[in-house]
Amino acid sequence: MTDFTNVRMIDNAREYDLKRRGFLFVCEEVDKTLAREFAKDLVFVSGMPEFSDAKRPISVFLNTPGGDIHDGLGIYDLIRNFINMGFEINGFGYGVVASMGVVIMQAFSTRYSLPNSQFLIHQASRFHGFDREEVTQAKENVQELERLNRIAMGLIAARAGINIEELFAMSKKTNCWFDAVGARNLGANGVFDEIVNKLPF
Repeated sequence: MTDFTNVRMIDNAREYDLKRRGFLFVCEEVDKTLAREFAKDLVFVSGMPEFSDAKRPISVFLNTPGGDIHDGLGIYDLIRNFINMGFEINGFGYGVVASMGVVIMQAFSTRYSLPNSQFLIHQASRFHGFDREEVTQAKENVQELERLNRIAMGLIAARAGINIEELFAMSKKTNCWFDAVGARNLGANGVFDEIVNKLPF
């Protein structure tokens, strides 16, 4: 019979060991829960002396289908805030880095990808479901979505070194999938900086 108390204790010990070594994860759909847990983990790790004096970088593993644009922008801003405070926070894309995941990737000090990672860039979307919506409200929602879309695409365009209108045209009405080489070659600077076969830590 499995002792679930021991299993939880082992899992907690593993999580603590990973954080102590400066390893954090954005490996689920981007939502409020993920944003909250990531914020707590980043604040915790940043308080450790070996990271707070900038002697060691913090490493974030990124493998996400994307998700909520507000929560994604929140994670982006949080990473940039800590970098502006003097921390080195590097990102490692693996598996799938999609949608808001690509935006978050732009926040890191140095952006790495494993060779077979796949990247997806597309314009922001909103699922209406069966919500009733008046015409004026619908127009306002479209305008707000366009505003947020320009912010997210602007972050990608600025770091990758590509004209935002070119990025809009590329991603209009379609999903733009890139392999690691294609993502690295997008724009002057790429969606990330370097393809690695061995993680540098």
